[in-house]
Amino acid sequence: MNILLERGITLTRRPKRLTLHRMSKAQPTAFGLNTAQLADLAKQAVREAVAKNVQAGVPTTILLDGRVQTLDATDPRLIPLVTGRSVNVRAS
Repeated sequence: MNILLERGITLTRRPKRLTLHRMSKAQPTAFGLNTAQLADLAKQAVREAVAKNVQAGVPTTILLDGRVQTLDATDPRLIPLVTGRSVNVRAS
């Protein structure tokens, strides 16, 4: 397509060719970790934080047996967190 200007100069417009960069199937990442690794890291951090709170004698609010409960640090259900044994608990 030519464009005529007032002084008789003709410019030719070149069509822009757009190219899409092809990407291989990429996994979402954060800090170089995929979602599974990031979830595992978060679970480990929560377990460690709860264990330190229990060791310090701080009451802890957790999801236990499908209910949100605040447990005193001396509650025997929190002992597995302090000893490092696996327990199915979600802290909040």
